[in-house]
Amino acid sequence: MLSSTFVDEFQHLLSCSAKPYVMRFYPQIAFAYALEVVVEEGLAVDFGAGYNAIHEQYLMLSPEQPSLEESIISRVELYDKWSKVQRQRQIGNLLESFDPLYSFMYKIRTEGGEPGLLSPEELDKIEDEEAV
Repeated sequence: MLSSTFVDEFQHLLSCSAKPYVMRFYPQIAFAYALEVVVEEGLAVDFGAGYNAIHEQYLMLSPEQPSLEESIISRVELYDKWSKVQRQRQIGNLLESFDPLYSFMYKIRTEGGEPGLLSPEELDKIEDEEAV
């Protein structure tokens, strides 16, 4: 059985080899790749040593997840309201909150004494305010 690291590296290699071909024929996709690089570089600068963990959490998000689409606007609004220090401290928790099992994980983690997590009730309240 192949290791997940090997599979990830192989997929990355394929995507990198396809990029020049795709970019020649689809300028919009080329622009999207360029924008992705700018955003990732900016995040790396802003979050420094914590960037790798944040990037891993981001890669775990799946566009097929209905909760992602349902929650994105409220999460962006919450992030926008935070100060730079709050963003540094809470970005990981914010990304975790997209997980469909977050409410369950929140309960277990808070019972274990983990501080600073985003309350699912608080997140639901923000989503409800957005819907009005």
